Amino acid sequence: MKQNDMWGAAAESKHECPQFPGTGVSLSFRHSKLPQESPAWHLEIQREATESDLEENHHLEAVGDMIWSTVLEVSHCPYCGQGLPIPPGERPADFGRFAHIDASGWRSR
Repeated sequence: MKQNDMWGAAAESKHECPQFPGTGVSLSFRHSKLPQESPAWHLEIQREATESDLEENHHLEAVGDMIWSTVLEVSHCPYCGQGLPIPPGERPADFGRFAHIDASGWRSR
């Protein structure tokens, strides 16, 4: 993908790494829930409930419910090492903000 095409009208761009695990991992350039005004690359790792998790935790209601999610700002893909492109004028002064959400004890709809 050409860099000009990447930063056109789309506010979000994704890095599709062949080394990602089968599920639960995504890497995208977007605005986030983290405290930062400009968009950045975010690695999100998420664990979803399985049938056995439902048997062990009464707070989970369905297969696929989020158990936990971690979001990290990154400048490179941690799986392949590729540097991630930043649009002109958008380079943050630093990287490394993160958030971890543990929903294993919540009931939410």
